[in-house]
Amino acid sequence: MPENSRGNEENIRRNANEPPPTLTPAHTVQSFTSLRRNLSGLSEVDGHLMLGVLSQAVAENIKAGPHGALQPSQSFIPPERMSIASIQTVLMKITPSYEEEPIDFETAIEETGHGCFQYKLWVLCGFVYACCSLSTTTLSLVLPAAQNDFNLKSVDKGVLNTAPLWGMVVGGYFWGHFADSRGRRFVLLWALSIDCLASFVSSLCQHYEPFYVLRIFNGFGIIGATSIVFAYLGEFLGSSHRDRYLARLELMWTVGIIALPVIGLAILPHKIEFGERGVFVYDSWRMFVFTCGIPSMIAALCLSRMPESPRFLLLQGKLTKTRDVLVRMFVSNTGKSKDEFSVKVLSESAEADHYYFQTVKNIPFCKRVKNLMGGILKQHADLFSGRSCFNIIITCYVDFGLISVYYTMMLWVPELLHRQKHYLDTHPGSSPSLCTTASIQAEEDQASSEIKLETFLHTIITCLACMPTTLMLLCLIELVSKKVLLVGIMLSAAVPAACLVHVYSVFQAVTMLSLLKSLTNLAEAILFCAIVQIFPINTRGTALSLTVTVGRIGSVVGNVVFGVMIDKHCSYLFYGMGANLVLSGLACLLLPTMRRET
Repeated sequence: MPENSRGNEENIRRNANEPPPTLTPAHTVQSFTSLRRNLSGLSEVDGHLMLGVLSQAVAENIKAGPHGALQPSQSFIPPERMSIASIQTVLMKITPSYEEEPIDFETAIEETGHGCFQYKLWVLCGFVYACCSLSTTTLSLVLPAAQNDFNLKSVDKGVLNTAPLWGMVVGGYFWGHFADSRGRRFVLLWALSIDCLASFVSSLCQHYEPFYVLRIFNGFGIIGATSIVFAYLGEFLGSSHRDRYLARLELMWTVGIIALPVIGLAILPHKIEFGERGVFVYDSWRMFVFTCGIPSMIAALCLSRMPESPRFLLLQGKLTKTRDVLVRMFVSNTGKSKDEFSVKVLSESAEADHYYFQTVKNIPFCKRVKNLMGGILKQHADLFSGRSCFNIIITCYVDFGLISVYYTMMLWVPELLHRQKHYLDTHPGSSPSLCTTASIQAEEDQASSEIKLETFLHTIITCLACMPTTLMLLCLIELVSKKVLLVGIMLSAAVPAACLVHVYSVFQAVTMLSLLKSLTNLAEAILFCAIVQIFPINTRGTALSLTVTVGRIGSVVGNVVFGVMIDKHCSYLFYGMGANLVLSGLACLLLPTMRRET
């Protein structure tokens, strides 16, 4: 007998002596198609040796399931009647003539259908995003209400506005790494929980310093949800629906900033006060802070019942868990049984080979930390190499300029309108410019901490102005390139920013502030949609978080500069904001051309 044949015989004898695994209904085994092909190449001697390995398996009731997988059956060939020819004949009958082809993720997600699951997910992610806007802008109404309790001047208000923004600067990058290593859902749950807890505890603070620190934790938490919710929602959607749903998500940010003055109007005007001044007091503005934390708690509870992003699971190489999520989507969308889902085998993600945070169990903590740090370094090496490096620099620069204007105006609009109303009440018959009314604290005593009804109404109007532009985005996002939209919107936003210097009535002020707020709000949403499309999934979470982090640094700079300059150099401030938007808009021309997903 030849040397090779002798070696094969010894290997087959060794395998035949090992007891074959018992098949159970809960588990399928490897396709029998490849086994049939292997049998065809065996010699007669080798084939008889193989019979010992196959006999128990066939005796335990094997049949071919969908796409050639083996499953238990009620009919089988008795071992005593087996031969190579009979086994090959049976295999030809019970298996298809082709090997099961793995299905790519885009095809698989289209097979799940589109319906109830996506609608529920959008509502939940929209609620999360509304919580983000509500939490982010809470201090805009706290500033005029708490100024007497904390003895706040313009500079103090600007610094207090930076508290959550500093937390965002630190948290944005922190949560980005966790989103890419632990999952999108994991980040959303913890981020919302921290925001909720910080809001509850900060409402009890009696002094400026602990309140400031706790609002830092508030920003640290909420930025995780703000930066990752786009990725989480987008990774459940096929390319034909992704842009539309992400644009609709911006609608819920607008709902959140509208909800803020509505909640404030329901609580702040009332003379609610418990306790004793100088010891412990719980008044209306503290109750307002507490109330603004409740939605985050509700969102976290609802999100705990949702699955992890299937794209992220696929990136980790967890094919079974990925398919389980797709089956859940299929059942929810179609109402059919999970057994009717046609996709049996998923192909691995092409980006899985470049995944930086492979899960390894039962290793020491130090080794796990070392692997995590190594993954972070590799991820950044890819993010800051080639075209990706150029793209991340541009998105960071654009977001810095955009958010330095958007967040500053979003947090200072109620204060500006409050000052204007106070000036008009103390100077009847005058027609001052916005810069004149904004500088009253440089000339007079502290303005009243009681927020007038007109201030709430005007703030609500500026928030409602974001709604038409958001609805317009839903149509434009499918018709116009994101790059063109970014450039056009940011250049348009520069006009009302510069025109704020030349407004002389409440109507003009509200109009210009509404235009500026709505256009910058729109640009932020389009930029997030662009980032989801530009960067691959293995660096997407970090790219989003890095961009958001740099943007929040811009908001810190903007709020501090605004607080310093508003009393003495108001006109330079508004002209500078307009120039900032022009430069950021022109920088968008350097982004890659993004195809419209249809």
